[in-house]
Amino acid sequence: MPPKSRTAAGVKKVRRKEKKNVAHGHAHIKSTFNNTIVSITDPAGAVIAWSSAGPYAGNPAYAGGTLYALNKTPMRLEARNEASGALLWSWSPPTISETSYVGDVLLTNNLVFLSTNTTIYAIDATTHQSVWSLPTSGYLALSEYGVLYVVEAVSGSTTGNVFALNVK
Repeated sequence: MPPKSRTAAGVKKVRRKEKKNVAHGHAHIKSTFNNTIVSITDPAGAVIAWSSAGPYAGNPAYAGGTLYALNKTPMRLEARNEASGALLWSWSPPTISETSYVGDVLLTNNLVFLSTNTTIYAIDATTHQSVWSLPTSGYLALSEYGVLYVVEAVSGSTTGNVFALNVK
């Protein structure tokens, strides 16, 4: 986003965003099974930056202070706190034949959509349970009217089939 500007007496002045300069800070490393979070905090303990190791797939999605990302090892959807990176909850596909993700995470007000190599899922963001699934995989797009569009994929390659589901 460009800096905001003001005009005074015909001269345009540009206000620059203030940089946060922290002279001293702390690095925190939290390592658990298949996950490492590195956080950098200011002296008061406020997180300035964080990073989560993993091999992540696709583009993450964001809503209401929560980042949703597809971790490939272990294979799971992760909901992480935007500010700290802390794992809030996760969901794993129920079968071992699901070995990869196809495309990106999509969100509505209450559902998280994702596609594995065998199945498309709708996960309830409150209960963290699968609401429904469709035995195909594909690249997902969601309209503002609640229509989920799927470009079907097999082994990561599209089949040419496109279909739409009303998910409202």
